[in-house]
Amino acid sequence: MSPAHQCLRLHSLKCFAVTLIPLCGLLAFLSSGRKVSSSSPLFASQTSLEHACPAPFDYHPDLHRLRHYHQHKAGGKTVNYILERARPLSADTNDTTAGPLFTRDSGGEIHGSRKRLQKHIQKGDVTDRYVTFLREPTAKVMSRFYYHRTMCNGTRWLVPSYKLAGVCCLTLAQYVKERAMNNNQYESLVAGRPMGTICSPNNPSAVFENDWFRIRREMLTPDDICRGGWDGFVDRIQEILLDLSDTVFFGIVEKWDESLFLLSVDGGLDPSSVVYCHKNAKASGSPKPTELEEGLWGAEGKQTLRVLREYNALDLATYEAAMKLFNRKVACWEASRTVTVESEAERWQKDALAPFQEDNCGAGKKKSNRTYYAPVLGVPDGKLADPNFCIPSNLRIMISQEDGNKTCPELLEDFSYCEFTMYLEPC
Repeated sequence: MSPAHQCLRLHSLKCFAVTLIPLCGLLAFLSSGRKVSSSSPLFASQTSLEHACPAPFDYHPDLHRLRHYHQHKAGGKTVNYILERARPLSADTNDTTAGPLFTRDSGGEIHGSRKRLQKHIQKGDVTDRYVTFLREPTAKVMSRFYYHRTMCNGTRWLVPSYKLAGVCCLTLAQYVKERAMNNNQYESLVAGRPMGTICSPNNPSAVFENDWFRIRREMLTPDDICRGGWDGFVDRIQEILLDLSDTVFFGIVEKWDESLFLLSVDGGLDPSSVVYCHKNAKASGSPKPTELEEGLWGAEGKQTLRVLREYNALDLATYEAAMKLFNRKVACWEASRTVTVESEAERWQKDALAPFQEDNCGAGKKKSNRTYYAPVLGVPDGKLADPNFCIPSNLRIMISQEDGNKTCPELLEDFSYCEFTMYLEPC
């Protein structure tokens, strides 16, 4: 019996001028905190990697088109909001005729039906410049799960699909095993790229695993696909991202304000225009990975976190590489200055962001929306917030006035496979 039907049977269960980044050689601290890896000499020569400063994001409004490579559940709608309102540092604030630097139309935003980033770079114009944000993988998967689970709450008709059947009728652990877009950041940024001598010393041009089913479902680890183990895998991804750093700005959701500050510096943007109201905060009150780790959802919650990590090992390593690259970018910027990125981001937040949010976003705080706490045709309040819960098989879910109501077994059978065959489609 599949886990899904076991569950059903059990009934419930962010100085603003553009400057030249100096050469730096003070990043030995970046080597700390590595994960235990395979004992391999293949990445012993990678010390030079940790002393290389990433090239500044080479964006000039008069020369380049700004595009947003929108990663799922990584602040994408907020990034759109920011880029649509950003203006050059040299712009005349009284000029009302100047057009926006970014628009979502005509390929500005790359989101639905998107290909891997490298394919867009290869097929796009050489003047295209890209912004993308990465997020800690377990939080990313959970955010997607709970974002869609708000649609199971019985307050409106449910438009049935593969992903919605999963979030309504499976526990979080079952969803990760059977339907989640696991390792999605690895898939979009790394899959299909050359492995290099670090991961494939005998055949450097061999490419990283790019079969979407294996990436999402087979619990692959860096050791499975890289001879250099976890550390070698992280080093190789750093090389890949480093090579793209003049064309692609890699932001980090967990370093949100610092990321936006560096984007304004590198991109020559007026920091007072790099502002936002929080968007798409539908499930802002949903459980977080820390709650699972701390046992707030019991032993099952802790096991769910283990499942999340096991099925997203490639993404965890990809995120670690992006975070190391970001930290190197920060250290290089700070090398010849007496201020820190964090302090400048705080100043920007106080002088520009807070006044904007007070005037345009209410109190300037992310509003919590707990609509997933609503009852589902007999499900008690709060149950949909429980990662260990799935809708019991005897309850019916509203589909449409034409189709009436359906049970979870019927939904899971109707949508038993992903209806999209292209990789990166939102199943």
